[in-house]
Amino acid sequence: MAVRYRYTMDDTGLRVWYVSQVIIAALSVLALDVVSMARVYALYNQQRWMGILLVSMLLMEIILAFIGLGLNLPDENFDPTTITTHLPMSFAYFGISAVVVQSFILALIMIKYGHGHLKGVPLVKLMMRDGTFAFLMLTVFALTVVVYTLRSVVYAVTGYAWLLTGISCVTCRLIINMQRLPLSEENTHDSTTIQFTSIFTDQIAMEVF
Repeated sequence: MAVRYRYTMDDTGLRVWYVSQVIIAALSVLALDVVSMARVYALYNQQRWMGILLVSMLLMEIILAFIGLGLNLPDENFDPTTITTHLPMSFAYFGISAVVVQSFILALIMIKYGHGHLKGVPLVKLMMRDGTFAFLMLTVFALTVVVYTLRSVVYAVTGYAWLLTGISCVTCRLIINMQRLPLSEENTHDSTTIQFTSIFTDQIAMEVF
């Protein structure tokens, strides 16, 4: 209200808030990515090449977010009312990179799920379901924000609020689902135990192979 009705406010503070919106959204998405990547890393038996690949994707997402941020800093003609109606153009860089990373994570899960003898394993089924849900949610909200930003749709900030809410809910749900998973499941196939990190629970072991 103060911005809309042009009450006296510090322009520097408003510029910082306008820029920080994409940083806040990026941190939320990174939290979701870290949780999803930790699950994929465990699913692939914590192989070194997989860890390097996942970290590389994460760094790429961070770099693209900062590139977009640096290329779209508010200039001297910045209008404070923009905060209530439009999102910074840096959201386009961040949103597209976030969808690419989640698509990559889902593809890795689907590769494992495609192995016939793994489809009946509760852990793999859970990761497939959660991965698909996270991908769909992020794709819908992120692409909506990207399109609204690129087309300068008025009140695109509404999509920003929904993006933060959706990402927060999905990230928490991924963690809760892992905590509710039984500590062990018997499988008729040859066994290999996958140890998960304490990011989900103290110790979750499951027969996978």
